[in-house]
Amino acid sequence: MYLKFPVKYTKIIEKLLSQLGYKLSDSYTLASLVLELSEHYNSRVISPNIWTSSQRTAAYLVYFFPLNYLRITRAMLLAKQVGFWREPRHWIELGSGNGAAFLAFLDNISIDLTGADFIELSKEANLLMYEFLKQLNAFDLKKCTWHNQPLPLKVSQQSLFISSYAINELSQFPLWAGTCKDHFIIEPSLQETTRQLMNWRQKMLESHHYAWAPCTHQEYCPLIKHSKKDWCFDRFFIDPPEWFLEIEKFLPMKNTSLTYSYLALSKEPPLKKEKWGRIIGDTLKEKGKHRQAFCRSSEREFLSWLKKEGQPPQLPRGHLLYLNSVMKKGSELRHLPNDLETLDLDKPFSP
Repeated sequence: MYLKFPVKYTKIIEKLLSQLGYKLSDSYTLASLVLELSEHYNSRVISPNIWTSSQRTAAYLVYFFPLNYLRITRAMLLAKQVGFWREPRHWIELGSGNGAAFLAFLDNISIDLTGADFIELSKEANLLMYEFLKQLNAFDLKKCTWHNQPLPLKVSQQSLFISSYAINELSQFPLWAGTCKDHFIIEPSLQETTRQLMNWRQKMLESHHYAWAPCTHQEYCPLIKHSKKDWCFDRFFIDPPEWFLEIEKFLPMKNTSLTYSYLALSKEPPLKKEKWGRIIGDTLKEKGKHRQAFCRSSEREFLSWLKKEGQPPQLPRGHLLYLNSVMKKGSELRHLPNDLETLDLDKPFSP
């Protein structure tokens, strides 16, 4: 499945670029701005406010906004598949930026929101988000409140805590956020930040929360239990707009696929997923066999195909997979049927 960036955002991006003094058709100039901002992000130096720079804002709009929107959309669809998005909620977002997470939610999730609080230090970013929502007319702006200070907010049984690419910039998770009923967090697929997220999962399980996605179980994370360096992340393929591809021609990085890490938690238990697990790795070629990481419990397991059995099936990373009876040898699951049942994103989960 290839995810596409919605066409409706192109006109808004063009308008905002014009206000910043740039044109979407000037691919070479925009690519140079993207490269500078990318190098800034890679340096891991936390900037107090990239949005005060017209150059960095332009770079974000044409490159990082589409990619982050697609990552968040993918994670939300995976959580939707297992029923995470249910009755009406009050949205509380930490580090809302120009609104990529909120826009992805409005475009892909059908539940109502009673209101939305956005915690974002940058007034410039808040104005950008306001402009997107105003142009799209997709949500009642009277239900939105923007906060320029990271103050704890009053939470209730309807509170849904959202954070996208913000937690990794903090020294610790905000304690008040832990009292929200639901949590949806997406982070870069980096080793350190993802393992912090995996440890946060364990702390939340110990405080009477349940893991909904990507986990199919409530046991200790096998990558934390059995490894000091591995981490859990998803990968998917994208179909970007033509103007994005034109900018990318002048960049050293190409984005045929994207990666990210995410976590969906709730104080309500999910449907039991017995015999279901999630594919958490790409197919690895090893001597005499192929292996693919698979998660369904606290055990470290791999789907395994001997080369004498022929080519292994193409199982997409991140998909749910049903296993009935298979032979287990050590950490490997062998003698797998040729018609393994995977669950596509457009199909709801039913145990």
